[in-house]
Amino acid sequence: MATASLIVLAALVALLTTSLYALFGGADFGGGVWDVLASGPRRDAQRSAIGHAIGPVWETNHVWLIFTIAVLFTCFPPAFASIATGLFVPLTFALVGIILRGAAYAYRAHGSEDGAASPFWGHVFGIASVIAPFFFGTAVGGLTLGAYRWNAPFSLAIGVLAVALCAQIAGIFLTVETGGELRSDFRTRAIAATIGLAAIGAIALGIARDRTADFRRSRRRAFVAGHRGRDGARLRRARHARRAPVYVGPHRGRV
Repeated sequence: MATASLIVLAALVALLTTSLYALFGGADFGGGVWDVLASGPRRDAQRSAIGHAIGPVWETNHVWLIFTIAVLFTCFPPAFASIATGLFVPLTFALVGIILRGAAYAYRAHGSEDGAASPFWGHVFGIASVIAPFFFGTAVGGLTLGAYRWNAPFSLAIGVLAVALCAQIAGIFLTVETGGELRSDFRTRAIAATIGLAAIGAIALGIARDRTADFRRSRRRAFVAGHRGRDGARLRRARHARRAPVYVGPHRGRV
C-alpha cells in the first residue's frame, strides 16, 4: 500500500512539473513567436517589451523540465527508457530548439559591434521558439496515439496546436506586462492566437474522430472475422466427427 502511494505521489509530481513547464516555458516560447512576428511602427518596442518580460526568468523555467526528467528517470525507469527511445527524434529536435533559442537570445544582444540587436540571431531566436514547442507537441501526440507515431497527422496537428497555445499564453502575459498601445497590440495578438487555437483544435479533434472511427471499424471487422473463424472451426470439427468411421473393438473383461 505504501509503495502504491509513493508511485501515485511521484506521478502527481511529474504531472505538476510538466504542467508548470507547459505554462511558464510555453509563455517563453510564445514570446519568441511574437518576437519574430513583430510588425508595425512599434515593432522595436514590441521586441523590447518581450525581452524585458522574459529576460529574468527564461532560463529558470527549464528547471521544471529537468525536474520532470529526473522524476521519470528515478521513479519510472522503464517508462523513461521507452519514451526516450520511441520519441528520440522529436525530443532531439525539441532539445536542439531549446539550445538554439538560449544561444540566440544571448548572442543577439552582443552580435554587432555597435551594441545593437543582431537581426540574424533574432530570427534564430524566433524560429527556435517555434521548433521546440512544435516537436514537444508531436511527442505528446505520439504518446496519445500509441506506438510513438509522432509523425502521424494527428501528432503533427498537436504540434501546431502547441505552438498556438504558447503564442496565446505569451500574448496574455504580455498584455498584463505592458501598457498603452503596446497592450493593445498584444491583446490583439492574444485574441488572434485564441481564434487560431480553437481552429487548430477543431482540426485535431476531427482527425482524432476519424482515427477513432477507423479503429472501431477495424475492431468490428476483427471481431466478426474471429467469430466466423471460431464458428468455422466448430463446423469443420462437427463434419469430421460425422464422417469419421466408428471402430468397435472386442470387449475385454477382467479374469
